[in-house]
Amino acid sequence: MNKQLLLTGHDVEPMSEEWLTKMAEEQSTFRHGVVRILPDGWLYPSNTPRFLNRIQSFKFRPDDVIVMMFPKSGTTWMQEKLWTMLFNPNLDNPQATQPLRVRSASISMDMLLDAVKLEELHLKTLYKTLKKLCPGKNVEDGVGVQCLDAMPGQRVIKCHYPLDLMPPDLLDKTKVVYVARNPKDMIVSYYHYYKVIKVMEYKGSIDTYVHQVDHGQ
Repeated sequence: MNKQLLLTGHDVEPMSEEWLTKMAEEQSTFRHGVVRILPDGWLYPSNTPRFLNRIQSFKFRPDDVIVMMFPKSGTTWMQEKLWTMLFNPNLDNPQATQPLRVRSASISMDMLLDAVKLEELHLKTLYKTLKKLCPGKNVEDGVGVQCLDAMPGQRVIKCHYPLDLMPPDLLDKTKVVYVARNPKDMIVSYYHYYKVIKVMEYKGSIDTYVHQVDHGQ
């Protein structure tokens, strides 16, 4: 298995077929496998490096606000709070009825495009937004990235990537709001999320899940 190299300098190592087979016994996985990004050991779908490299040249704006945190740490709550503060302080903005994923798109969601059961994830609204903002663009080239790139004015951007995988001058270009949650609470929340979300359909026990999270497996 050959390693790749991200523009950030991180190594990208494909996971073995044996590892993928074992993982598939416990949850739905990704069509093209999973990679580990070193030296930190993050696990992502195999299409992620392509989008991470693209983000290095993404045009962030000085008035952008990026909501950056690990999943299940209060992302949706913080996105909605920031969007309301910036665009709906009087609670009369008609755009507030639109789904949050449209008002505040995710720059990290495109890695899910490779999920085996993506067709069961409710992304139709976001696909319509892509078609409206970027006519003629392909879903395979990224939904979140292309929608954000075409959005006019100030943006509230959701991001589940760690800061180390983002452009090195990100904090000089724009504003980042980081939120941390008690890891014990996060793991319990993430476990139940994995159990109910149709894209993953996790079949393992909470003990197995905690072990996998703790060891990056």
